[in-house]
Amino acid sequence: MPHNVMMARQVTAATLTAIAALEWQTRSKPNHFSPPTSSCESPPPRPSSFIMFLGSGSSTGCPKPRCLLQTAQPPPYCSTSLKANAGDPRNNKDYRGNPSLLIGHRPTSTSNSSSTPPSSNVVIDVGKTFREHFIRWAPQHNNTPYSIPSIDAVVLTHEHMDAYGGLDDLRGVQEHMQTLPIHLSNHTMTAVKRTYPYLIPRPPSPGEVKRHVASVDFKLFKPFSPFKVNDLSITPLPVIHGEDCTCFGFSFGTKEKVLYLSDISWMPADTSNFISSLGEIDILVLDTLFFFRSHNTHFGLKEAEELIREIKPKKCYLVGMSCDEVPPHDEANALLKKRFSDTHISVELAYDGLTLPVDL
Repeated sequence: MPHNVMMARQVTAATLTAIAALEWQTRSKPNHFSPPTSSCESPPPRPSSFIMFLGSGSSTGCPKPRCLLQTAQPPPYCSTSLKANAGDPRNNKDYRGNPSLLIGHRPTSTSNSSSTPPSSNVVIDVGKTFREHFIRWAPQHNNTPYSIPSIDAVVLTHEHMDAYGGLDDLRGVQEHMQTLPIHLSNHTMTAVKRTYPYLIPRPPSPGEVKRHVASVDFKLFKPFSPFKVNDLSITPLPVIHGEDCTCFGFSFGTKEKVLYLSDISWMPADTSNFISSLGEIDILVLDTLFFFRSHNTHFGLKEAEELIREIKPKKCYLVGMSCDEVPPHDEANALLKKRFSDTHISVELAYDGLTLPVDL
């Protein structure tokens, strides 16, 4: 065998041996995310609290069904709907359900107590699309720090179907033989009684057949009076949602503060003063139906911008967008970035499934 060929083979063999050794060493190293094996190491920290947007669209949702029937010559207002109908909704930020927020509260023990308060999973609003979107997003977090084994309470903003139309679907998520608390205003309670009389606890009528419906316990709240779900305190804040409707926003969180205003056309002075007393808001969730015009029952971007600049939150996520007029997700966010470029406030569209860690 020629000397130069023999030398080449020796070099190649040595190189392959070195590569194999390096690969073995790499595989032998523990994965970066492996749990600690030493009994002397501290246990991993308790998972942080979080909020999850189960829905971020308008009462109609997106896509708009009519737009999907006019594919030959779709009107200009259907551009976002057509994008929303493309592909898997789990990977499409333009596919939106009715506004709904899940709060995952994971408190830690205080310095005065060795025990840790119980966790809570609270849903704000269960509208017409609640079941579909809960099934789509909640199981995504099984076996993660954001897992949602059950719902502990529901909070309703107002008396429209995009807020409470999915009440009876709660039977599919509540613990067996346990009653689920529903926190709501007196006015919303009146609407619920009219729409779902069979959910109101009452003695059975003679001969009445027992049927499986959601088992709920309605609890009335008052403006500015905090109520608790386990260790999570929530304060109802009245706002106007069209001249004939008082809707409620909510503030919660003591370390990081969240302000949720999903349906608003005008803010009363008392509510504005209360928000001012909260100090810095970390996350503002704000209704914005349109980008380029106003509306009589919702904020448009003009009104939303005025409130954002007044409150000055660290971050703002817009919800309730109409797919008729608001541009597709990425295009809309580019417009928002430019519009708020003179501030230090991050303003973006929320999207269904968006999950944010929050230290509540």
